Amino acid sequence: MDRQAMLGWAAVVATTLVLTFSAYTVLSITAIGPELAADLGMPRSLIGYQISLVYAAAGLSGLYGGTIVRKWGPCRTSQGSMFGTVIGVLLLITGWPPTFILGSVVLGLSNGVIHPAASHLLIRMADNKHRNLVFSIKQTGVPLGGIAAGFIGPPLALTYGWEAAVIAGAFASFLLFLMLQLFRKEFDSDRQSDSPIDINPFTGIGMVWRSVSIRWLSIAGFCLALVQLCLMTFLVTMLVTDAGFELIDAGLLLAAVHAAGVFARLGWGWVADLVGGATGILTIMGILSTVICLIVTQLTPEWPLYLTYLLCIVFSITAIGWNGIYYAEIASKCKADEVGSITGGSLAFVFGGVSFGPAIFATVYFWIGSYTLTFGLVSLAAATAVVFMFMARKSDTTLNVSKI
Repeated sequence: MDRQAMLGWAAVVATTLVLTFSAYTVLSITAIGPELAADLGMPRSLIGYQISLVYAAAGLSGLYGGTIVRKWGPCRTSQGSMFGTVIGVLLLITGWPPTFILGSVVLGLSNGVIHPAASHLLIRMADNKHRNLVFSIKQTGVPLGGIAAGFIGPPLALTYGWEAAVIAGAFASFLLFLMLQLFRKEFDSDRQSDSPIDINPFTGIGMVWRSVSIRWLSIAGFCLALVQLCLMTFLVTMLVTDAGFELIDAGLLLAAVHAAGVFARLGWGWVADLVGGATGILTIMGILSTVICLIVTQLTPEWPLYLTYLLCIVFSITAIGWNGIYYAEIASKCKADEVGSITGGSLAFVFGGVSFGPAIFATVYFWIGSYTLTFGLVSLAAATAVVFMFMARKSDTTLNVSKI
């Protein structure tokens, strides 16, 4: 294997680890939701608002991702993300509401720049023939972080307190912050240190909106992200509250769900490369998610354990497996030097769904009083994604956004 190929795979591994450690730190909060809520003396459903705050901040920083990556490079940007994760955790573990809120914001700001940095690096260094698979490998970082959160979070929280679960994420993030320095020269070789920071947060959104295909894809991404975060945020709480699970058992099922998400992302990436595009695959996934959301409304403690596992894992395959081919499809529709900005603009839509989804879910739950029935309404978001995917397919042409 030549040096360039080795650097390409190093980029894939590095971006995957950055996403894994960031995802673990954020998702560990959902995995220990009941324990955290009890310690802080708040309703379990309020965890949804905390996750919404994290991803609202991520959406904001993602808007500046392109200009930050151009100036400092994808490696330095990723290092900043990992260091910010450490700072966010230090604020969280105080347990004081104002610093807990501030820590959530810092975690979100640190998370938002990851995708523009990763897309910029991978589109430049990775094998273009397997673009969907490469981006899907990177995106396995989210379910891998979720697996770790499900396996590690509840035992740490029950044994040492909820703070231990998030401190583990901070420790891993700090180690990766140091290790990334080994690759900075190669990964940041195209950075433009004299490039000014574009303070207009709507530059990336404008580039997205001027491309009809990317516009519809991004709106569909909003809907798909909403469905995904509702599943990831409320699965454990739903299983404990509505399905009669113990916290440890619910955490294990959460880990299984994220494990299925890992294989789903790899599988969907392989299929998308095989058929030569991702939009049709994303449409099918949206249809399946719509159906499964409706089936979740029937979940009760009387269901056999294997059937509950089967339902949740199939839900994961459709609702968690979409991200890799989505980002690959976005990246394929713009020039290499536009990838960071357009990815950041598209992230504004995705993180919009991520931030609004849990908050909307929590609000609806207050009215309905059932987590399973609330998932029935989530099916509307999945169905809306299908509509916009059809619109994206209809207008599906690769455009140079800068010329539109």
